Amino acid sequence: MKVYYSPAYIPSGVAFDTFNKPTWVAESLYQDPIPGVELVEPQPVTVADLELVHDPAYVEAVRTGQPERLARSFGLPWSPGLWPSVLSASGGFVAAART
Repeated sequence: MKVYYSPAYIPSGVAFDTFNKPTWVAESLYQDPIPGVELVEPQPVTVADLELVHDPAYVEAVRTGQPERLARSFGLPWSPGLWPSVLSASGGFVAAART
């Protein structure tokens, strides 16, 4: 079984346990591997990929932080580190679904 993980999943400046859990699981698997479980770093999605399922204005707001209301509409504070996290985590979702 493939488990998709990247350190880029964790946006800088966010300290919610929900975001830390993937790192804890990955560290556990690195330290004590489970036979048949493979950690794989996914390819980040592209802006074009995101725009297949989200309004381009929303994608741009998450990328830039503006307008702030739209950039924060999914419930997290916006920071410049959020964008790489979104690309990476979305890449993991897509890779897992395809697998």
